[in-house]
Order: sequence, then structure tokens, then C-alpha cells
Amino acid sequence: MPRLLIVDDDRGLLALLEDWLTSEKHEVTAVHNGTAAWNQLETQEYDLIVMDWDLPDVPGIDIVTRFRAAGGITPVIMLTGHTSVADKEAGLDAGANDYLTKPFHAKELSARIRAVLRTQSARPPAPKALGEGNEEVLRAANLVGTALAARYEILDVIGSGSTAMVLKARHPALDRLVAVKLFFPGLFARDRLERFKWEVRTMSEVHHDNIATVYDCGVTEREQPYLVMDYVRGEALRERMAREKQLQLSTAITILIQVCWGVQQAHDKGIVHGDLRPENILLQEGGERADWVKVVDFGVAWLVTPSSLRLKRADTSIRTAEYRAPERDDGAIAVIGWDIYALGVMLYEMLTGRLPFEAAADVFVIISAMLENIEPPSSHRQDIAPGSTIDQLVLKATEKSPELRYQTAAELRVDLEKALSELMQRQ
Repeated sequence: MPRLLIVDDDRGLLALLEDWLTSEKHEVTAVHNGTAAWNQLETQEYDLIVMDWDLPDVPGIDIVTRFRAAGGITPVIMLTGHTSVADKEAGLDAGANDYLTKPFHAKELSARIRAVLRTQSARPPAPKALGEGNEEVLRAANLVGTALAARYEILDVIGSGSTAMVLKARHPALDRLVAVKLFFPGLFARDRLERFKWEVRTMSEVHHDNIATVYDCGVTEREQPYLVMDYVRGEALRERMAREKQLQLSTAITILIQVCWGVQQAHDKGIVHGDLRPENILLQEGGERADWVKVVDFGVAWLVTPSSLRLKRADTSIRTAEYRAPERDDGAIAVIGWDIYALGVMLYEMLTGRLPFEAAADVFVIISAMLENIEPPSSHRQDIAPGSTIDQLVLKATEKSPELRYQTAAELRVDLEKALSELMQRQ
């Protein structure tokens, strides 16, 4: 007997639908507000949800969006008096499977319910996951019964942030460890989802010592975009900076030289990172080799829509506004100047242990970056001479006008190598 959750604030209609659907051999739970609906979804499993859009406390469309973002896969039929195409599109984009405009006859809803349930029952059996004893990890990642879990042996959850979780996995064909970045549902608009696939596939063709290799990408059956890349044993640059505060001059410059090598390689392929910050720079164990710095997440994070990002604010420690170029327009395609500015800010932070602009709210950081001048690193560190090559290159990389910045990562790398050479000669 199919289990249905019916949500509508019209109690007369709700009672009618409950009686009708119960007579058709459905097990029906009927609630009349969004809070009660969410409580049901958190504690019970259903075969189908019938959700009213205009609820008095929490809009039904917000509940569906939140449900999908949390990994919910139960099919949803939206009920609403909204008739415009834009409203229908919004409901379907939020995660609804079907849409029924009020007023309607209970027979029509019943027919739509049968059609959706037939679609669900016609699905092929879920593929068997690789590995044994990893059921808890698969449940945590919402990967039970997915093709992704059948292709990669999912071993552990490495971490989870505001937009995605990262999993440790084994690539059976290559017999090597990989990292699977699994984005939460609803973060990409449809046009940006296609861009995501294009960016990741292009990055899979980019091979460089300082870029984490991308092996695979796609979207799970639960509408979660994912990418599979190198598993790097080590730590993020953010962790090292938190531990050491100010990095040694030679170490900071060497790290950024390697980042520039990787970034330039991607730029040459038409890929802009768009979210360069210490969390996306990984430092491998084993130290000072030519490939010990790896850049991850090229061309991905900037595609996340601002509206969907508001659904996930669990990890508020991750800072992004501080690395944002003053001219940046998040509605536009990412450009090289964004990455150059972020490279300059990262070097500033590695050298000084602080950011050029800091404030309690992102909007004030952005305004400061647009209006105020950045102090040279020598203002905060005695072993950097005022007006030195280091000062000059940091200030040039973080110029407010993109035309005055370095035009390529390679140009910045050349000046970094010059600064490193001068530093070595003084020692």
C-alpha cells in the first residue's frame, strides 16, 4: 500500500483528499502546515508527497527545495493556484516531479499519483555497491543504490562544507585512492549544471603536476553533481596557515609559484578557477618536491547559485568574500582577473598572517576592497623591505582595476621567481 503525505492549508480540501485517496487503497498522512510537513519528512518515509505551494508558515516550494538539498528523493506533486509558466518552472526547478493547478478534480490528482508511482516502480533495481562494511558511509553520503557507489568503493567521509562533502574512495580500474566531491542537490541552476559538466570534462584533459587530476564527473540519481579527482595525502594550505600564522618567505613564494604553474595550465585551456583560496590549495605529505602543491576545484564553485547557497550555511568558517576581485559579477562568466586577484590575496595572507580587508559581514569586505587601498606586506613584517619586489608584486596582483593587474598567472610567476632568487642571494 503506497504511503502518501498530503499537505494543504485548506482543511476542507485536505479532508476530501484524505478520504478519496484512502478509498483508493493509499495509506495517507494529512497535515495542514509546513512545520508539520517538515517534521513528517524528517521522521517518516513516504512513497509520494502532495505539497501545497501557499502554506501559512513555510511555503511548500521552500520545503521541497530544502528536502531535495538534504538528499530527499521521494517524488513530489505540487498543488497551487499559481498559473504562470514562470511559477511552474520554479516549482519544477525546486524539485517537484509534477504540478497540478487549483481548482482540480480529485480524480485528476489520483491519476497523476498513479502515473508517478508507476514511474518509480518501473525503475531498474539499484546497482550493488562496491566494498563491504561501508553502509554507514553510503547512507551519510546519500549514495545507497546509486551507480556511483557501484563504480567506486566509497571508504570514508573526509569532510563536509556549505556546498558539498568530500569522500575517500577507491578507483577499482586504476586500483588507486581517489577523492569524490559530492555537491548537495539544488546548488546548480540547470544552465549552470551543463556548464559544470563542460568545465569538469575539460579539466579532465588538463594534466599538470600542480593540479589534482580529474577522472570522472556526473550527476547521481538523487540529482547530486559530483567529480572524482586525485586523493591527496596531506593538508590544505588553510590548515598550515592556521598553524604557522606567517609562513617563511621562501615557503610562501614557492607555494604560490606552483599554484601559478597549475592555474596558467588551466587558463590555457579556457578554464578559470573562480574560487581560489587556501581551502582549495592542497599540500602533499613529503614536502618540497616540484609537485607538492595541488590546486583543486577548478571552474566549479563559482557556478553555485547564490540563492541555493543560502540553503547551506553549516560551514560559516569558510571565507570567500576576502578573495573576491572588486569588479567581480557573479552573474557573469568567470575571468582570469578574478584568479589573479585571489592569488595576490593568498600571498598577502601567507606572508602577513592576516587578510587585506576583514569585517563581520561579507558586504563590508567587498565595499572595502572596492574603496580602500591594500597596505603593502612590509607594513606587517620586518623581514620584507618596503618597496621590495615582494611588496610590488602583491600590490600589482591586487590592483582594483583588472587592467593594472598581472594579465596572466605566468607573468606573476616570473616576478615571484625573481623575488625568490633575490631572497636566496641574501641568505
